[in-house]
Amino acid sequence: MKVNPLADIQVFSLPHHGRLVCQVNAALPVAAVYAWVHAGSCHEQPPRELGIAHMVEHMLFKGTSSQGVGDLALAVEGAGGSLNAWTAHDETVLHAAGPARAWQTFLKAISEALFHPTFDAEELEREKEVVLEEIRHGENSPIHRASDRIFEVSYPAGGYGRPILGSHKSVAAFTRSDLQAFHARWYTPGNITFFVVGDIDPETVHATLKSLIPRRAKSKAEAPPIAPLPARGKLEILRGPTSEAYLFCSLPLSEYNFSTTPTYDLLSTLLGDGESSRLAVALKHRDNLVLEAYATAFTPRGPGLFMISSIFSPENTERLFEALSNQLRGLTRVMPSELEKARATIEAEQVSSMQTVQGMARLLGFFQGATGDHAAGARYDAALAERTLADLEAAAATLNTRPMTAVLLLPEDFEADEAHLRKAYARLFKPEKSTGALIASTGTEETPIFEYRIPRGPRLLVMPDARLPYVSARVGFIGGLLRETAEISGISPLTAGLLTRGADALPGDAISQLIESKGGVLQSFSGRNSLGIRLDTLSEGREMGLSLLCRSLRSPAFFEREVRKERELAREAVRAEADSHAVQVMHLFEMARYGDDHCCALNITGELKSLARLNRERIRDHWEQHYPLAEATFVVVGDVDPQSVFDQVSAELAGLGKRAKSPSPDLTAPALPARSAAYVRKKITQNHIVTGFPGVDLHHPDRFALEVAARLLDGQSGRLFMDLRDRQGLAYQVSCFSLEGLAPGYFVAYMVTRPEQSQRALYGLLEHFARLRSDAPPEEEVERTKNFMLGTHDLGMQRRSAIAAAVFFGDLYGLGWNSFLRYRKALESVTPDDIKRVARKYFQPRTLVTAIYGPENILVDRPWT
Repeated sequence: MKVNPLADIQVFSLPHHGRLVCQVNAALPVAAVYAWVHAGSCHEQPPRELGIAHMVEHMLFKGTSSQGVGDLALAVEGAGGSLNAWTAHDETVLHAAGPARAWQTFLKAISEALFHPTFDAEELEREKEVVLEEIRHGENSPIHRASDRIFEVSYPAGGYGRPILGSHKSVAAFTRSDLQAFHARWYTPGNITFFVVGDIDPETVHATLKSLIPRRAKSKAEAPPIAPLPARGKLEILRGPTSEAYLFCSLPLSEYNFSTTPTYDLLSTLLGDGESSRLAVALKHRDNLVLEAYATAFTPRGPGLFMISSIFSPENTERLFEALSNQLRGLTRVMPSELEKARATIEAEQVSSMQTVQGMARLLGFFQGATGDHAAGARYDAALAERTLADLEAAAATLNTRPMTAVLLLPEDFEADEAHLRKAYARLFKPEKSTGALIASTGTEETPIFEYRIPRGPRLLVMPDARLPYVSARVGFIGGLLRETAEISGISPLTAGLLTRGADALPGDAISQLIESKGGVLQSFSGRNSLGIRLDTLSEGREMGLSLLCRSLRSPAFFEREVRKERELAREAVRAEADSHAVQVMHLFEMARYGDDHCCALNITGELKSLARLNRERIRDHWEQHYPLAEATFVVVGDVDPQSVFDQVSAELAGLGKRAKSPSPDLTAPALPARSAAYVRKKITQNHIVTGFPGVDLHHPDRFALEVAARLLDGQSGRLFMDLRDRQGLAYQVSCFSLEGLAPGYFVAYMVTRPEQSQRALYGLLEHFARLRSDAPPEEEVERTKNFMLGTHDLGMQRRSAIAAAVFFGDLYGLGWNSFLRYRKALESVTPDDIKRVARKYFQPRTLVTAIYGPENILVDRPWT
């Protein structure tokens, strides 16, 4: 690798066998603090403790010996940071990130949560309801249901097969003493590794953390052994209220080691990572068997899994079995270009993660957890570089001798001969006899921007940044949903998808193969306001990547075979959306807010009937009429020479744009909603509710006050979460946001709640809207909210891709390429009176819209003021 991930790292010992790893990165004034507790669901003692690691994680932020509920999040967010946590099989991780000046606040908050939780009994009862709702939410998701089940059947003796959330029975039975016992057993200094990355002084971090470590004995508990995987594979068939079918497969792997793990990472990458992977090329684009198909290597501390997952139409089940069987056996023959492409892809993912302090901390933590050595990434890189074709083919041969386990989730109303499917599965996935093949063994200042105008071509902006060998580019147009009607709904994502699926005589698979061979990604995008192509690549692939991007923009082929495939994939995506309740209720709200015929009310994916009408000629005409090259904005950010970029792009695109301008889209929206309420009955266990008001566009001066108001209500320390979820337990999930576009958007809150609690939850939410209208929020609360938003913004701008996107959209939308640099000043100018003013202006009873998707209709049957 060109970048040393272990540069500027210092390791310190802490009291009572603790450990601190610091990495200095002064590129930006940000920092991340991660506490890696080496205990997760595998460390539980079932059945009583099933899910307790996750419950402890939830309760760590619910009050400590010196801090009340929510105080830690308030402190971190008030300093401009974000505080969160996750629980996995082998670890529980608390993490905070934000401005570097606040690292002490982050470290103190995390240490307080780790070592001094009170596990208040009343808070525990409330949080148990939250986790039970989380379990129910997963049960309503086909992907979660099938994914959880494949782990259960792959590890029947426990370990990684245990549900991280626990069960309804185990969670309901947890007591304060249960949590205290688990915490005392595992949350000792010697079982925690701290990672602090960013613009920091390691010695000062060490001295601060030493003072925060309590006197606590080292735990005598040892990590339990992971039970071996089953010796015989099987197919389990589930049924559910789904539109699509879901297949999750697994083959057993050994525990994490540097002989086999990099090899299986390479095999899974070439098989199922990216649009030029074998599964995408054969099953998705050539045979039209799947909507999506992926492969990945699950490589934890203990025995892992080689996994394949797919979403598809249920009538293709047996054909998919046969195709996957052929793909697995075909892994014993690997081309040199495939090996190099897979190697470049993995390297690019690692370099991409190193762009942020959070990504670097997670990388160090992963290797610490999986191997016991945070510096093991260097050994992994060396092993990855040494893998040969023979290594991969031998590993594939071994893989085919192992039993495959699978979970198939079919729609409950789909007629299938399940006995026949099981026989076909057993025949096609029968393990081969071992051939004895062995796997080989192995040891600020603001960045300047250069602006160019290409004659009869796009506007080009280049921002050089050579700190990492990485390049991100965006090129696109005003359009997307704004240029659609009900007649051609879905034409924008279909058109965008075809841009990278063939240019001149170069087929789409060849484009994917070329760019991914250099560790790059070339993807199209289509949204509410824009359409275009994005490129992310290692700098050594810059010239090829820009050339392919320009070819896709200049001469999209719209091959008939690709049109048919992309159209069918789009139709499958529409069918799959039926299983996403959040998507359904949001679309329901948009139709009520805008009216059925407005472009902003159209389903961004399209509709089955409209997609069926879109042929090659109609798509090409739409592209040529609405997206002339001279109206494009082209942005390149990263390790580049601006003049070289201009020379290349100019040679590729100059003089090709048409002089005629595209028709101007209608950027108006009704001031009053088309309907005040909308409801769709669905046989699920929760109500999904969206309620809100018409909002503003991107150029409106009230935009920032509305964004602060939304954030004040949103988030872990926001009013809605603290009241409706934490205090009253009325909502499993609650959020709030203000959406702005070139056309006026909306200000909404979204809730997931049980039917019997829905009306109280909705009234409670509306009361918070009313409170903002009547009372200006306290100055301290507003400042804390703005600090959080600014900290989140700073963290988000670490990646080259984020900067490229900010420059691109700012310039394209007429906000100015440097609008992201003015964000801080705009946000800091918002006052409490501004928030009250916009609430009174926009939160009007006559403009209120409520959409409900679920088992029960909750009518707003009392006046709201």
